[in-house]
Amino acid sequence: IQTGGSTGQPTLFPTSDHQKKLEYVNTYYGRARFGINPFDKIVLLWGHSHLFGTGFYGQIQEVKRKIKDYCINTERLNAYDSSPRSLETYLNRIEKVQPDLIIGYSSALVSLVTLGLEMNKHLIFKNLKGIVATAETLHENDRNLLSSFFKVPIISEYGMAETGVIAYSSSNC
Repeated sequence: IQTGGSTGQPTLFPTSDHQKKLEYVNTYYGRARFGINPFDKIVLLWGHSHLFGTGFYGQIQEVKRKIKDYCINTERLNAYDSSPRSLETYLNRIEKVQPDLIIGYSSALVSLVTLGLEMNKHLIFKNLKGIVATAETLHENDRNLLSSFFKVPIISEYGMAETGVIAYSSSNC
């Protein structure tokens, strides 16, 4: 697996199919403490569409990702587009999808909730078990903001592409 190289030259790390399966099991072992199970409905506020490539090949890769996401009960929203119009669309989409779990970059989740509060939008969730904030520091005031908006546990998930998830916040948070 190769790092994204966000802070320097990309680096290659050895891995295997077996290792990736263990990472998946460990992720859901940690999430199970919050009542989250594999194949729960997930909304993923994420990015990395640049990894698809460009042109026809990139379009094929994007379609393949959408099919895989459908198979694992995941809806992916573009965290790199934080325009008010897109965030409003995401809020409406999240409420329509009624996910069990929302996962996103900490800053993307905060932007989403900030707009929701500015719009005086009150989302109603029937199945939401938690919000996983990841990839960036989640400050206490942001955690409180997310918690007051979603009214479910806010879970910090720590890890990296090279290792998968390695730790979670306490289930008491």
